[in-house]
Amino acid sequence: MKTNRKKRALGAVYTPELLANWAATLLVRQLQSARPLIVDPSCGDGALLGAVAAQNGSARLVGVDIDRTAISRAQAKLSSRVRLKKGDALMPARAGFAEGWKHLLGGRLADGIIANPPWGGAISHSPASLARVGFKLAKGQFDSFDLFVEMALRITRKGRGGGICVFILPDSLFLPEHQALRELLVGHTTILTIARLGEGLFAGVYRGTTVLVLKNVAPKKHHEIVCLRLSKQWRTCISSGLRSFRDAEQQLSHKVPQSRFLKDPHCRFDIDLRERERAPIVKLEANIDGWTDWLESGRGVELSKAGEIVFCSGCNRGFPMPREPRGRTCPKCNADLDPATAKRGRIILPLKDKVPGWLPLIVGEDVDRFRARPSRCIKLGIEGINYKNEEMFRGSKILVRKTGVGLKAAIDETNSLTNQVVFIYSLRATLGAPDFLLLYFLGVLNSRVMLAYHLKKSGENEWRSHPYVTQRTISELPIPNVKPGTQQWAQAQAIGAAVQRVSRTYSIEADLYLEGLVAGLFGLSDADCRWVGNVIDAAQSLEAIRTLRLSANESFNPITV
Repeated sequence: MKTNRKKRALGAVYTPELLANWAATLLVRQLQSARPLIVDPSCGDGALLGAVAAQNGSARLVGVDIDRTAISRAQAKLSSRVRLKKGDALMPARAGFAEGWKHLLGGRLADGIIANPPWGGAISHSPASLARVGFKLAKGQFDSFDLFVEMALRITRKGRGGGICVFILPDSLFLPEHQALRELLVGHTTILTIARLGEGLFAGVYRGTTVLVLKNVAPKKHHEIVCLRLSKQWRTCISSGLRSFRDAEQQLSHKVPQSRFLKDPHCRFDIDLRERERAPIVKLEANIDGWTDWLESGRGVELSKAGEIVFCSGCNRGFPMPREPRGRTCPKCNADLDPATAKRGRIILPLKDKVPGWLPLIVGEDVDRFRARPSRCIKLGIEGINYKNEEMFRGSKILVRKTGVGLKAAIDETNSLTNQVVFIYSLRATLGAPDFLLLYFLGVLNSRVMLAYHLKKSGENEWRSHPYVTQRTISELPIPNVKPGTQQWAQAQAIGAAVQRVSRTYSIEADLYLEGLVAGLFGLSDADCRWVGNVIDAAQSLEAIRTLRLSANESFNPITV
């Protein structure tokens, strides 16, 4: 158990053989040097270096890892010609980053990098110290894998003879939080392959996997990237030996101009969007201009729906139940918050068991498309619990469910509290916004048109262990910021009225009429509307997707007012 906790802290997950062999193939096929210098800066047990050695017997191999046990395992597995070094790849020497790597590589730059860098690993260096040695990504919200990719580019040959890098990364690469890394890659390297492989390739790891291949040279104007997405069926076939990664490359890949990612305002890697599908996306993105400026946003009480808390033995403050059995202390008195010994409590109960003085609570699963009803109640007044500002929960507000695939939103007027997995949007009182705007925003958020856009741009179109959207993801949706006196303003009013009808008495006819109004808002064509249906049909049949699929005799077409 101690070893497992250490591996989690380091972000260490060793690469399975099938994936290691394919990653090595992707590297070796691009190498131009007869005797290349190949580096794995987070080599673990040596699986990736071993796979390279098996395919290129002349390569000079160097492996670095911060874990002494991992280096020992790699030494036992690899031949003596592989040079292994225990060390911190981000800060390899007191003399500095450049001097440390100069010593490790004998004054040369690498011809190739192959790495499964730590995902979510603890970083012992401060952002300031990392910035001092040249890391540009060590600011704001970043992950250990961001820094390892940046580090690898700094130690790899550049220019016309640029080195080749193959990275095995988490699919959080596609999230808004990693825009800075994507901008670095798109603007300064030639990306050769982006392969989004999904979950299940690493035993016991409940995160999707992405393989990224690039050349450390600026891209040419018309360069195209080979993009690949594996379905669950393909992953199963590859794991069982019925198919190979090479088969997937040949049968599933398509090409995307690198310039498309560079031109995207958020540098999104929308690899599921094929070039022939660009027409409706261009129409949808024609009016991206800050629709959330009308809104105040936040999220609910920082507590899970179970409502379990522990009380500090020193000052009796309450805190959400810690995920780890030990390691957290009270910020007020520094006493340990050990769930095994601390006094416990539960301050969320089913609504049917409501206690006098407790308030109704809406959790994530209570937010459905156009409907939200509290299923629980919560006790107030526990010192230490972040209940948020009570004013945020009052009045008419849009609730958006954070967790799950797709988009689910509803308007709530019950003054219920919500918990942390529910985002809250209300109109800014100071702007004098008309009430219909909230209904208009809700109608577009819940539309099949916006779901199709979200699925294509985010790639979140199949089950995974921890699916969620972020407030930044929501703010990046292309909902037109309509202006008074325009046709779009009239269209938005019609959408708001249609939302009221659908919310009060649902019927598929009213739903499809609303859908047609949203399509008309964006100027979509009949063919574009069919594209929306096809995107939803192609996504995995999860509840949030399945309920929005249309039968053979159901359809919608653009409606303008």
